[in-house]
Amino acid sequence: MKGRNRTIFMFVLVIGSLFCTIGHADSGGVKGHVPEIITLTPEEMKEFGVTVEIARGGVIKKTLTLTGEVMLNRDRVANVVSMVPGVVQSVMKFVGDHVEKGETMAVIQSRELADAKSAYLAARERLNLAKLAFKREETLWKKKISSQQDYLNAKQALANAKIEMRSSAQKLLALGFSPKDLEHLKNGGSKNLAAYEIRSPISGTVIEKYISLGEAVDSYGRLYQVADLSTVWVDLDVYQKDLAKIKKGLTTMIFAADGLFYAKGTIGYVGPILSEQTRTAIARIVLENRDGSWRPGLFVTALVEIGQKKAHIRVRKSAVQEMDGRKWVFIETDKGFSPREIVTGDADYEYVEVLSGLRPGERYVSKGASILKFELQKESFGSDEH
Repeated sequence: MKGRNRTIFMFVLVIGSLFCTIGHADSGGVKGHVPEIITLTPEEMKEFGVTVEIARGGVIKKTLTLTGEVMLNRDRVANVVSMVPGVVQSVMKFVGDHVEKGETMAVIQSRELADAKSAYLAARERLNLAKLAFKREETLWKKKISSQQDYLNAKQALANAKIEMRSSAQKLLALGFSPKDLEHLKNGGSKNLAAYEIRSPISGTVIEKYISLGEAVDSYGRLYQVADLSTVWVDLDVYQKDLAKIKKGLTTMIFAADGLFYAKGTIGYVGPILSEQTRTAIARIVLENRDGSWRPGLFVTALVEIGQKKAHIRVRKSAVQEMDGRKWVFIETDKGFSPREIVTGDADYEYVEVLSGLRPGERYVSKGASILKFELQKESFGSDEH
């Protein structure tokens, strides 16, 4: 009888141990033994970027998720054209090059330009001669040596020369010349009268090039396209059911490249017309792009703030870690960091509402929680092998 009781006792002990092992393996959301505490020195916390915050209440922003695309800022795009016909003599700028406003991009040989410059120079010479003739006739008339008619004829000739001079100068100015260019031409600085310099009207990046060396171009033919990429448009697609929620002035977080970089902007324009193809309207944001990260053509996801709610407890989004389909945060204790399962509610792009599992005033790991998760899983895996 005593031997039978001993056998029953050993059987119950083995079964109990088995159930304890299974239950212990499930705790903590990872397989195997889960340590209750992860310890890091202050130096390790600094090295791994682990920071701690106090759990407290706050605002959770209600957001609407929209998708869209980065576009050129069409208000800062310039088509570079030739004002005269000619043949391309040299090409200085290519796609991707940066240009400053007024910088020469190409040179065209133009017979029409040579005629216009020659007419301007001839008009200047005639004006100078007319000035001398008038001065001479005026002096002679005052001395009663010349007739009044000769004086009036000289005065009329001077007026005609001024008109011709002004007309020839205006023609060159209309072709893109500046007063400084005219002064340079007057002083004999331009030896090749047929050379027409194509200059950029704005500072920016060359995004299109339509000319080749030796190619004939027409008047007003498009040669380049230059874009100022320091700002871009982000055009978001708004479906009919969401139109009432979207308006100018709403703050928006824009994410690209799977969230690798993001920016904050404000909706500045909502299109009044729906696209016939997509049945969506455009909500547009002008975004700063000084470093060039926001390349036109990038697809983006945007979270538009359309309201907010008060959360009893909220934590930073980076604090929440998923393990085995459950959500956890790491709590700071006197001995180290302990994993704590939580139930979450609403979330925005920065904070997550905590419905249970965390009390106000508790200190949690807000940044670097993924490092602790890695350590937790590593130690758990090591215990499995033992």
